[in-house]
Order: sequence, then C-alpha cells, then structure tokens
Amino acid sequence: MQVIIFEDEKTSRLSPLVDLKPVCDLVTGCRSLRERFIAAFEGRMLTWHMRRNIAPCFSENHPGAVVNRVLEDEVMLINARLICDAAVMEFIDSGRVGPGEAVVQNGNLLFCRAKAEPLHFSETVFPDTIDGMVVAGALSRVEVSGFRLIDNLWDCVAMHPAMMREDGAALDLGRIEGEVHPSAILVNPSAITIEKGAEVKAGAVLDASDGFIYISAGAVVEPVALLMENVFIAPNARVKSGARIYSNVCIGSGAKAGGEIEDSIMEPYSNKQHDGFLGHSYISSWCNLGAGTDTSDLKNNYSPVSIETAQGKMATGQQFL
Repeated sequence: MQVIIFEDEKTSRLSPLVDLKPVCDLVTGCRSLRERFIAAFEGRMLTWHMRRNIAPCFSENHPGAVVNRVLEDEVMLINARLICDAAVMEFIDSGRVGPGEAVVQNGNLLFCRAKAEPLHFSETVFPDTIDGMVVAGALSRVEVSGFRLIDNLWDCVAMHPAMMREDGAALDLGRIEGEVHPSAILVNPSAITIEKGAEVKAGAVLDASDGFIYISAGAVVEPVALLMENVFIAPNARVKSGARIYSNVCIGSGAKAGGEIEDSIMEPYSNKQHDGFLGHSYISSWCNLGAGTDTSDLKNNYSPVSIETAQGKMATGQQFL
C-alpha cells in the first residue's frame, strides 16, 4: 500500500505561506510538517502529492522523493496539514484506518484507504489539490476528534510555543561539543546542546534556566548575543552580535537573526540580521527584513487580532500575532 501525503482543497487558505512551497514544508516548533512525517514513519516509504507548479522545485531539492506519482493499486492518503505525532501513528499502526474508510475531523479528511482507480488517480492523472470531502463521500466515513491540523494561516504561530516545548522534550540536551569562548556564559548547561562544529563567541549568554537552547553544527552565535527560553538554531544559521532571542524561537538552516526576536519562526535562508523587533511572526525562506524592521504583535487595546485573508476578515482568537 502506497502512503501519499496529500494537499487538499483547503491549501489556498494558507496563502501566502504556501504560494512557493508545499504545505508539508510549513514549520511549527523545531521542525517542518514533512520532517515530522518522516520521523514518525521511521524509514517507511512516503510519497508526496502537491500542486504542479511547486512540484519541480520540491523534486530538485529532494532528488529521491516520489512526487505526484501513483505506484500501487491501493493507497493511503494522509493530509499534509496534519501534525504527525504519536497519536496519529497509534491510530494508523493499530489498523483503525480500514480498507474503504475515510477518517474525517471537522470537515477535513485526515486519512483514508482506497483503491487508486476509483479515485481516478493514475501515473499521469493527479489533481492539483485533492478535495478531501469528495473522496470521503465515496468511502465509509468515520468521524474523529483530537488530532492537530494546520487549518488557518496563523496556526503555525499559534501552535508554535506548545510545539517548541514538545520538541524540546525530545532533544538530546546537555552536550557541549562545539567551540565556546571562555567568556561566554551558559546558565543551566544540562538544558543546552552545542553541537560539534558550532561556535559560541565572546560574551554571549545562553540562559536555559527556563527552557532549552539547541545550537546545531555549523551555527554561529556572535559576541554579546542573548538566547533564552526555548531557542532552536538549525545548522549553519548565524545569530548576530547583540541579538536578543527568547521565548520559543526557531531559526532555520542558513538563516541570519539579529535584533529582538520572540515567539517566531524563521525558515531556512531567511534574513533578519539587523536591529528591529520580530514577534509572533512567520518568515518564509529567502525573505529579507531590512534594517530597523519592526512587527507589531499586540493591539493597543489588547483585544484579539483579526487578519485580512482571501476569505475576508477573520478573527484569530490570538492576543499576540
């Protein structure tokens, strides 16, 4: 049975974050949704369905990936917006997704098992997005609750603090293997990892008294930077001199981070190396924030934030965004 991680008809609700990448490359916590699927399936083969216009770039970046191809008669579809955690894998591995069944939560197709031919999927015919509820309508429908799904544009940021804590609990902490300048200060090193090949320069402060700090191989923390309260620095990222980075921040591979950053996600190769405030924000790959850029994440009257989307003005229920 072929496992296909699919993009559904609600993908457009996540624009502009997914305009140039597949849904599975969205990040919340320390990892992308794709990385969560791969880790959870522990070496089992996964294949990927996505919009045609982004498939070539994805295939170039992941040469071994099977994209928009049906290889077997029976398929299991898994929604790319799903956060693949232990509960998801227990549901799947226990056989609770039976042949001809569609598992639905709040109008979203989460998983299904079906023959490819009745779904009109083939080697050459694959819809740009799969209408999950149309698929579910042709199968035996099972309603569930409790699974986590990226349903709205702001969900990656809203879920981020909890996901950072969850991911942090699974990290191998307490390893100081990189190069640390003698004048750098490490508070609670049992909750800090500095991988071999990483560098922490003079006067930097890594305060893990309330959370974790993880600095990956090839990453550099420049002089007098402050990191605290759940910070993940991916390989080859750079934290600029004097930066203040705290309270659930993920900095992707090759990204540059400076100024003040809190509760934010910076995808790989994004750039915010100058002074300015970034809070409760999501920065996609190859975005560059100029010197002095500030984001306002709180209304003057402290009321929940609403945002304009393609579907109109929507209440997020978030005080900070």
